Amino acid sequence: MSTVYLCAISVLTSYMTRSFCNDLHSGKPSIATQPAMETKSIWPPLPWWNKYPVGDPKFCFFFHDVNTLEVLPGFGWDNLLNIEMGQVLATNYSRCKTTADRKYLLPDNAFVIPVKRSKVDMSSEVFDRWNSYTSTTAHSVNLHASYSVVSGSFAEDFKYNKEKQVGDKAVTTRVQLRHFMYVVKTHPESSLHPVFKSRLMQIAAELQNNRTKQAWYSAQLLVREYGTHIITSVDAGAALVQETHIKENVLKDKSLSAHDLKVAATATFFRSLKFGAGFGHNVSNENVHKFEKSRTASRVLTYGGPPYRSKFSVQNWEDSLTNELVAIDRSGDPLYYVINSATLPSLPEPTVFRLAKIVQRAARIYYKVNTVAGCTDETSPRFNFDANVNDGSCHATQTNFTFGGVYQKCYASRFNSAGNLCDELQHKNPLTGDFSCPEGYEAVELLKPQSGERPVVTKSYHQTHCRKLCRPCGFFLLQDCCHTSCQNIFHYSMVYIAPYWCAAAMTVGENSGMLFGGVYTSHDPNLVTGAQSCPHRFYALPFGSHSHVCVSDDYELGYQFSLRFGGFFSCSSGNPLAVPNKNHQRKSGKTTPKTSPKGNLAGIVNGPQSCPRGYTQHLLSVDNECEINYCVKANSLAKLSRTAVRRPPYNARPGVSPKATKTLMVVGINGEVWYRNNSNADWTLASFATQDDDDSSEEMVSEDQTKPMSQGAAIALSVCATVLAGILAVAVYVSYKRREKTKEYRAVSLKEVLLPDEKTPLNNNNTSEIS
Repeated sequence: MSTVYLCAISVLTSYMTRSFCNDLHSGKPSIATQPAMETKSIWPPLPWWNKYPVGDPKFCFFFHDVNTLEVLPGFGWDNLLNIEMGQVLATNYSRCKTTADRKYLLPDNAFVIPVKRSKVDMSSEVFDRWNSYTSTTAHSVNLHASYSVVSGSFAEDFKYNKEKQVGDKAVTTRVQLRHFMYVVKTHPESSLHPVFKSRLMQIAAELQNNRTKQAWYSAQLLVREYGTHIITSVDAGAALVQETHIKENVLKDKSLSAHDLKVAATATFFRSLKFGAGFGHNVSNENVHKFEKSRTASRVLTYGGPPYRSKFSVQNWEDSLTNELVAIDRSGDPLYYVINSATLPSLPEPTVFRLAKIVQRAARIYYKVNTVAGCTDETSPRFNFDANVNDGSCHATQTNFTFGGVYQKCYASRFNSAGNLCDELQHKNPLTGDFSCPEGYEAVELLKPQSGERPVVTKSYHQTHCRKLCRPCGFFLLQDCCHTSCQNIFHYSMVYIAPYWCAAAMTVGENSGMLFGGVYTSHDPNLVTGAQSCPHRFYALPFGSHSHVCVSDDYELGYQFSLRFGGFFSCSSGNPLAVPNKNHQRKSGKTTPKTSPKGNLAGIVNGPQSCPRGYTQHLLSVDNECEINYCVKANSLAKLSRTAVRRPPYNARPGVSPKATKTLMVVGINGEVWYRNNSNADWTLASFATQDDDDSSEEMVSEDQTKPMSQGAAIALSVCATVLAGILAVAVYVSYKRREKTKEYRAVSLKEVLLPDEKTPLNNNNTSEIS
């Protein structure tokens, strides 16, 4: 009876709700009546009542007086900067889900675990070392990351605390109140956001078209814009935090213990926020006085709720939490976890696997580039402020090495329309004037051929060429009619490179070799100068595809700007200077039995991928998907500018090969073809149906015939039926008139045959008998 009543209301309101009534009559639940966890379902809207489309959160506001929950998972996350990135998972509000307390609207791909607490959670911490500091709002995702040592080391709060602790020689106390309200999680079967999926399809197309260098560049851009992780769970609530920096001698002279610091910091926090007596602590005024007297800096942070102001109280904070929730903790997985056959079912599994691996490799390179090895003990004279990983150089002995220069070979290919790139990349060693090393040094190839192919450098560009074309025209062709014809011509060049550096094979003179003045690339400056240049009295030599090494032989004027050099190493080549027994041989001047008379290091050229003791590694560049590092004396760069995060991509955009197709396509596992729409950069599915597909399509059509017809389909069918009926009526009428006309013509012709002309007299001789 209720079904009939509801259908009657829908018919009286609008004929557009027929599909909904048919769903109810057939016993099939509609979208709104489908069961959902922790949600309150709603009836579908009346068309004239709600103008917003299904899936828009405003669609649901006509039925629920709630706010949209803005603290949602499904976004990308940069685990070095601790910032939220682009949207990875799609959000849709077609089911109009709400939390169990009916306060917030939820998307379809999220569910909520309510966390009801009678009191706020309070905690107090002491960080006596700068590298023990943890994030307030991203502790979980930082802790469980693959590179947890460097996770969050470039975040603003981490850098602020490091500067305060190192610069002021202080320790940090942190007191916080955390009010949990919800834990919001994503469904495992959530679909990808269309924009993010389009980016993945682009990389997959480049992989299938064997454009691996362009795919590598696109994967780096993906990590740059979507981060290293995807957030799968967030704790929604609010937090009040007070961080105080006090002099470290308070702990060293044991005037206050770590426990006393926590209690004193908590008491100070309670007093500043006017807590009630229930929040009191038994603490002596003497300890509080010592705490406040040794304080060097303090700040109060609010996450969620109203902004902090004068005469701020906890009561004001709690009264305004309802509509001011934020994420106070996050959990997540690496970004490549969402690249699988479940989220990309149309792609072949080998393509999905290659796609996930190249994104994983791009995220790993991002971590490795920003892993700064060095001495992390601020009490050591070799302390490196920029270092976030300890390499044991704080107490290591140092060995002096000399630099034998660099040179680079270049091999041309058949593609050279964009110019001869070897003119800029190829150069000889200034010490020898040839592609060789001085006596006492041995050449080390930095980027070895991989998979039988040397590193390549490409360049491409389009150039418009115009010319004037004339032809005779006019009266007697005595005039010239001219027009300008322009053509867009594509230019492309590709060369192969082989960079070499010269390592000392034995003891050499004090002033032999060259001075090392740092490096710079097309993206990153020289740490010595702070710019993409060399120090005074130094000049740059190309090294790799987009890097330069600063060298000098002016020991008198250039020495003050030089760095103690400790070698190069890459993903395909080790550092011979880092071999311990070789260092001893260099000091004593002895040679190894494995070396040739010239000191050949062929047996150990693939030495350890590390620096000698007392030297720290620094990233030079990522060249042809291979990271290149150089080694300098520990703490030699400590007094220079602070290192900022180095975000991808780490190489220039590769040149487009003339063989590359303009329209990229991805072939699916069922013969489906996804092609890129050049107008809006979306990917469109173009399926080529087989016989089996036709049969299945017929089955689907026969099943769909039992489903109710939508308004658009009904209108279209009515219009088509009307037009078809009109065409049939006109055709019948025309056919009828033609038949009548034909009968009339036949009657006239028969009359002319059977009856003689009245004007012609009868002639007996010409009469014939008709029987």
